[in-house]
Amino acid sequence: MTLKELRKQILKLTQAEFAEQLGVSVRTYIRYEHDGAPEPILKLAGHIAAEHLAKAKDDN
Repeated sequence: MTLKELRKQILKLTQAEFAEQLGVSVRTYIRYEHDGAPEPILKLAGHIAAEHLAKAKDDN
């Protein structure tokens, strides 16, 4: 799954919202979507998605 797919399909966030959660500028985040992200960013994105899914599960 790409960062863009994760952001749109799982997290339902805008680029600006996800960039803020990742601690990067929107411009940098857009570059990550197009050119690929470094491993630490991918790991952080995975943790954010896992937390989001866990919270969604708890809410049900």
